[in-house]
Amino acid sequence: MPSFGHALLLRCNVRRRITERRIRRQKLDRIGTAGEDDPVCLRNKMEHLQIAMERAVRQQQAARADPNSLLPRYLFPIVRHYHDDFYVSRSFDPRLIVQLMSEGFLPIATRAGTRGYLLPKLHVERCVL
Repeated sequence: MPSFGHALLLRCNVRRRITERRIRRQKLDRIGTAGEDDPVCLRNKMEHLQIAMERAVRQQQAARADPNSLLPRYLFPIVRHYHDDFYVSRSFDPRLIVQLMSEGFLPIATRAGTRGYLLPKLHVERCVL
């Protein structure tokens, strides 16, 4: 059975750890909110957003000019551009579907008569939630 002094020491250690965690959390909270009002931080965020927007516009313009520029070269023998955001393939190989998904394509399938077609769709403009 632990002695009274041992129990008191354990209680003090627990309180000390709780206090240390609270202080650490408060420091992190101050660091997180300090950057939001900092003009230098805001300017850097705005510059990064502007660069990202310019890059997106360039990609959209390139896609309108040549839709095959969005298709990786190793998929050219299997997949070709169909129209708008759609590409087409006759192959339903699971490895192809995995590769298309890893490249950002949304695999869609359709049937025309007795033939099935894979219609991978790649949005030039994307929305991420």
